[in-house]
Amino acid sequence: MSRELKVGLFIAGTTIIIIASLLLLAHKKDLFSRTYTFTLSSRSGDGLTEGMPVVFSGFNIGKVSTLELDDRGIVLIKIKVPERHVKWIKSDSDFILYRPLIGAARIDVITRNLKSPKLSEDQTVAMGTVNDINDAIARVQPLLVKITKIADHLEHLSFNLANPQGDLNRILGNAQKITTTFSTRKSLLEMAVADKESVQSVHEALKKIKDIAIKIDKMADETDQQIFDKEGTLPRLN
Repeated sequence: MSRELKVGLFIAGTTIIIIASLLLLAHKKDLFSRTYTFTLSSRSGDGLTEGMPVVFSGFNIGKVSTLELDDRGIVLIKIKVPERHVKWIKSDSDFILYRPLIGAARIDVITRNLKSPKLSEDQTVAMGTVNDINDAIARVQPLLVKITKIADHLEHLSFNLANPQGDLNRILGNAQKITTTFSTRKSLLEMAVADKESVQSVHEALKKIKDIAIKIDKMADETDQQIFDKEGTLPRLN
């Protein structure tokens, strides 16, 4: 076998392998199968892009081919689905634009009854939207309001701490005055009256009252002894 023939066979074999690989790849990409086009509608085109994947149960079954506006300003979304995946799309299927907080947006197909009739290509289906970003913002907003209130309270507290005439400093000053008063007064009465001489007068008056009470008790005992005998009975008068 000549050298030229060997080179020719090598080139032919390589070409056949390349063509076969391309055909296999085209088959996997459904380039030779029929493609169905379905139309979805949306009030807004926000988040929609051509080439966006169409997903069923986590698997890509198609993609968005074109985006356009109709005469009413409604966004029309054309999606292309290969024939082998059309079985997942039914007349009662829901199409949801899902925009996750992290990751690319996609159109999810939700089919609850696989026995339902197939969706007609002439039918236009309204598409729903699930936006994790907006949901996250809605959940974070109340937290931001609370954080703002806490920051305001901290700022007010810091102002009171720094202000000599603030409520907290006045409370601390009053507490210090009370502590000083307790340490210099000998009794609660002296602290209440705020006059040491008056307190002494009160103590002297109480002492005199006590002495008078003792004298009255003695007088009562003497009277009892004079009236009653030793057995505690009144003496008989003969």
